[in-house]
Order: sequence, then C-alpha cells, then structure tokens
Amino acid sequence: MAQLIKLQDYVSRYEIDVYHYPSRFIRLKAERWRQLEQTWHRANHANLGEEGQESWFPEQSGGIIRGTWDRLRQFYSRSSPKEEVTETLPLNQQFKDMSYETLIETYRQDLFHSQLKWASSSMREVSEVDVKYRFDPLLFEWLWKLPDNYFLLYYPTLQTARTAVDMDIILISPVEVYAIVVLAGGEGSVYEGGSGRFWTERRKDEQKKRVSPLLSLNRMETVVQDLLDKTGVQMPVKRIVVAPNSYVDAGPLGASASVVDERNYQAWLEKMKRQPSPVKSVQLKTAKLLLEHAETTSRLRGEWLPDDDRLS
Repeated sequence: MAQLIKLQDYVSRYEIDVYHYPSRFIRLKAERWRQLEQTWHRANHANLGEEGQESWFPEQSGGIIRGTWDRLRQFYSRSSPKEEVTETLPLNQQFKDMSYETLIETYRQDLFHSQLKWASSSMREVSEVDVKYRFDPLLFEWLWKLPDNYFLLYYPTLQTARTAVDMDIILISPVEVYAIVVLAGGEGSVYEGGSGRFWTERRKDEQKKRVSPLLSLNRMETVVQDLLDKTGVQMPVKRIVVAPNSYVDAGPLGASASVVDERNYQAWLEKMKRQPSPVKSVQLKTAKLLLEHAETTSRLRGEWLPDDDRLS
C-alpha cells in the first residue's frame, strides 16, 4: 500500500519525521491485519489453514486493530436507539458469519481511512478534510495497489521563492519522481492534442476544449526540479499524463511526457507494482524536501494526543 505523505494542504504526520513514519506505518498495518484476522478466526471457530483457507495478506499491509474495532462498533450500533449505543455486541459476535472477502474489504476500507487521518493530523494539529477524498476512487486505488515503497503527494501546494504553486499528483518511487496529471474524462471519451495550449475532449456527439495537461506538467517539473537542484538531491523527474477511463490521441510527445490511458492503464499499474527496490535514502531526502516546501493549513487540537502506536 503506497504511503500518502501529503494530501492537499493538510498537516501530515510525515512532516514531523519522514524518516520514522514510513517504517512505522508498514509495521502497524501488518499488526492490524494479523489481529483482525485472528479475531475473525476466533469468532468463526476456524483455524488458519482449515478447509484450504490460507491467510490472505498483501505484501504491502499492516496496522493495529483498535481503530478497526471502534469503527466496526460504530457500524453495528448506527441503527440502534440512542440509549443502546454503548451496548455494542461482543467483538466476536461482530465478526461472526462475516465472510473472508468482507473481512478483507473491511481491512482495506479501514486502512484507507487511517491513511487519510495520518495525512490530515498530527499530535498537535488537525486539518479539515474535504469529504470528496473519502470517496475518491483513484486515491483509494493507487494507495491500495501501489506498494509501500511509493510515497504519494496528492494535489499539494508547494512554496517557491516567488509564490505558492498548486501541484497535481507527485509520486516518489525509490529511483525517480513522477509528476502526474490525471485526465478525469468520462468513460470512453477521447482526448486529442499535442504540444499546443489546448486539447480536445470528444465524447459521443460532444466536443469540449481542455487546457493541455502538458502545461501543468511543465509547471510541476520546473518546481520540483528546481528544488532538487538547489539542494543537490539527485532524482530524475518523469512526466506522465494518466487517463484511466479515456483514450488519448496526442501524437508523438517525445520526451515531454508519457501517456497512460484506458488501453494500458492496468498494465502500467502492474509495472509500477513490480518496483523491486526498497525505500532508499535519496527517496526519503526527496520526500523531506518536498514536505518542507509544502503549504499546510491546520489548527491546534483541543488537547495534544499521545504519540502512541496506532493508525488513527
């Protein structure tokens, strides 16, 4: 599961110590799955390996169970009368008769919401999260499908010497930085363009003029590369236009950008997943650099939270 180190201009725990939280997240989410699965097996009187059931666990997983239990209790008590809210079912009963597939999906959803919390709060501060991110299918898909050794900055704002610049998506792998612009066209739409200022989106009988994604990519690459050059961090920056549900007919863009559309989107994700390198020092330096120049809007908590081991 990729690590969401910055979401828009929200305060992030990774800003506190980017060298500490990545490994911590990996450990916590592994713990969470183990405890969640054990509870499920106890509730259903099953043992690992029974009836051909092998333990499911993606390579990039982890966490602790406490947050999951709280959310499951909230779910099961949601429709109860107010006076009965505190009388939740015993934990084993909450998991009883739950399918293994539902257990996995519960874990996925819980981990996603924990990621949002880590990307919008710290011990001392908290940011108000736009509800759209809780239902963002692309964010959910990338966080889940990309492995732990990828760091994601999702629409951050980076401060330059002159002004603050809104970014699109920045993905940091162990060996390179990806500047990504997503074309959120309707299913089956076709984008036509090239090196000009405008592209055209066609869908059925409709035709709309769109600002070329290359303009955003140029801006992103300039800002990121300038920060890297000034600090001597050596990481190549690659530019990608991604259209998960559309087709892109942009002609030869040369070295300006790569194009990923509906035809090769899943293959691209699979290729990204096969990045064999572990988290590297230069990757952490790059993440630290970008986080240091990222704008943050937050408020102080009513009381500081202890910095304990929990994904919440």
